[in-house]
Amino acid sequence: MFNRNGSFTGMGLTGLMVLSVVMTIPIYVMMREMSDSLKEIAAKIAP
Repeated sequence: MFNRNGSFTGMGLTGLMVLSVVMTIPIYVMMREMSDSLKEIAAKIAP
């Protein structure tokens, strides 16, 4: 990943951005599915 030309910082920044996006999407999906199941549980508890 480290280049002799000194383009490591650019590669690292792009990698960090890609990594953050890749990490954020599953968390977002999990939160959405959890909120859906929480709504179902709440509907069962208090119809």
